[in-house]
Amino acid sequence: MLTLAAGRTLSENQVQAIVNLVASSVPGLSPDNVSVVDQNGRLLSRTGGDGATGASERQLAVQTAIEDRYRQAITTMLTPIVGAGNFTAEVHAEMDFSEVQSTREGFPQDARALSSEEGQLSTDTSGGGAPGGIPGALSNEPPPASEVAAAPGGAVTPEAAEAGAATAAGGRRTENYARNFAVGREVSVTRQQVGTVKRLTVAVALRNPEGVRPRSQQELQSLEQLVKGSVGFDQQRGDTVALTARDFAPTEEVVPAWWEAPWIWPAARNGTAILLALILVFGIGRPLLRKGQAMAAKRAETQREAKVQMGDEIASVIADRAKNDLEMKVTLEMIEATRDYETRAALIRTFVRQDPARAALVVRDLIKADSKEGVER
Repeated sequence: MLTLAAGRTLSENQVQAIVNLVASSVPGLSPDNVSVVDQNGRLLSRTGGDGATGASERQLAVQTAIEDRYRQAITTMLTPIVGAGNFTAEVHAEMDFSEVQSTREGFPQDARALSSEEGQLSTDTSGGGAPGGIPGALSNEPPPASEVAAAPGGAVTPEAAEAGAATAAGGRRTENYARNFAVGREVSVTRQQVGTVKRLTVAVALRNPEGVRPRSQQELQSLEQLVKGSVGFDQQRGDTVALTARDFAPTEEVVPAWWEAPWIWPAARNGTAILLALILVFGIGRPLLRKGQAMAAKRAETQREAKVQMGDEIASVIADRAKNDLEMKVTLEMIEATRDYETRAALIRTFVRQDPARAALVVRDLIKADSKEGVER
């Protein structure tokens, strides 16, 4: 299945190329078992069992292409003369798709030659040339001169000369020859072209100019000659060209409705896609995002409360131990971790008692920090 772009089509050669490519890529697959369709379910390929239909469609495609070529020639000829939209032309081409093949075999007269010759020549001189017959003047006359046979090349053979001499002497000559000739042979094969134009019919209607006199007969004849020349008019073939001038029917300009405008459907499709995207984002995605954020905040608050509770418990344990064990070393981290005021005060007193110098430094730093904040404010 092919997904074609909008407004694009494939030619028959391209479809056949795809069929052959698919068939050759699979071992043992015949091209007759491959079908090509587009995304709309339209069959693009022609199978082997549909040969008659495929041939008819090819013939129709050839006829349509030839008619379009003639129509384009007429349009190219008349547009500069009468203007675009001031004429209409139709062409019908009667095609001959019959396949005719003839074979002719001939034997030229001047292409002969003697290839072989066999025979014998005998002369009987036993009669001795004695005169015979009825006595008289005719019997006493010598015999007529004999004809000497010549060879095929024109030369006199010795046998023929001897036979001629013997015949002249009154003998009898017997000749028996078998001659073989080589005859030239010529074979010609003629195949007529398939898809020739058998007859052409052209009809052209011209629009009469408005507000002026109609076109004259001379002008129509001149335009008819131009049309005949543009399509290659052949009277012996039986072509017909009909050209006439008429008043064309007025055409009402149909204003399409606003929803039939070409930009409506793309805008509606894009608007629908945007609307669905907004519904998905604000109707489903945003509540899920808020819910996720709330759950994350609740989880963070729970973790924070657990940490505070754990710190309070640790600070309470440390403070109780500091009260009971006066030798326990108190640090600033222990004081900062304490949340209870009384416990913190007790730890501070213990810290001051254990390390007075460090406590004084801490108090000094606190006083400096408070003085800086006061100045900035």
